[in-house]
Amino acid sequence: MSPIHGESTLILNPASGKGTEASQVPEILKLLEDEGIRPRPMVLKKGIQDAARNALDGTVSSVASVLAGTDGAMPPK
Repeated sequence: MSPIHGESTLILNPASGKGTEASQVPEILKLLEDEGIRPRPMVLKKGIQDAARNALDGTVSSVASVLAGTDGAMPPK
């Protein structure tokens, strides 16, 4: 089993390299799920910077919502 567990953003860039055929996506998702990873697929329509920023913003928001009302704190930048 993978050391990575839980939910993870999977960024698919059809314009990269040879590209990923849409028919391959379910197979990729199943391989990750078999390793205990719950992928959240994100297909790029624009640049990778926007997708990475959105994935990071979602992660930070999720962690902040868990910490809200506790003595925990987000690490400084």
